[in-house]
Amino acid sequence: MPSLRSLLKLFGILLITSILSSHAQNIASRPSEDEIKQAVKVLKVDPNLIDEQKINSLHWVDDKKNDAAKATKIPNWLRWIRNLFVWLAHTSRLLLWTVITVLVALVVIFLLRVIRNYQATQKISSIDLPKHVRDMDIRPENLPDDVGAAAWQLWEQNQQRAALALLYRGLLSRLVHVHAVPIKDSSTEAQCLELTRTHLQSSQTEYVSLALRVWQYAIYGAQLPDSREVQELCERFAAALNPVAQLNTDVTQ
Repeated sequence: MPSLRSLLKLFGILLITSILSSHAQNIASRPSEDEIKQAVKVLKVDPNLIDEQKINSLHWVDDKKNDAAKATKIPNWLRWIRNLFVWLAHTSRLLLWTVITVLVALVVIFLLRVIRNYQATQKISSIDLPKHVRDMDIRPENLPDDVGAAAWQLWEQNQQRAALALLYRGLLSRLVHVHAVPIKDSSTEAQCLELTRTHLQSSQTEYVSLALRVWQYAIYGAQLPDSREVQELCERFAAALNPVAQLNTDVTQ
């Protein structure tokens, strides 16, 4: 089927031909060149006879296409930073609560550890340490600060048994309350020496062994030591059993 445009063109040609024929018949001559050009110009101006037409129309703009076109012009690293800030803007509240939750959890863990350490310290301090060992009072508050000097003073005053008893009490008190040797109220001298070997250094064990031997010979065998041996025990007492003095000795070595 011929289109409307083709029919219009054909009609125009026929019209021109008819006009020319009529004009030829009237003047009995051929149309001039100017007349032909004028007729063609009239046909070109007619909007119904042109080959192409421009039609303006309204349509919706596709935002996604515009964003994609703009995104292609942005470098990848700038796009990543932009997306990061967009994500932070959308998740700022969630991020804030997450940080608060983590901080609260850390504080709770810290407090639990503090409480646990405090309870452990209280448990250790509340251990029922013996106050007496076989009727010997070993409480630190009932002993002089310088046990060795006080025992030697008693020895010089001819109070040999009192001097040796003070050395023995001071020895047991230092082992229990300073060095945490697990001596019980019923422990014998041999048991005290065995516990000392597993908890103290060899130099301290040697001193404890010598002091216990002197004590046993004097109490059970009625053999008092000579003054020089007792004086040595009194002078070495602090260096062997006091923690501060022992620390200074280790540093010097």
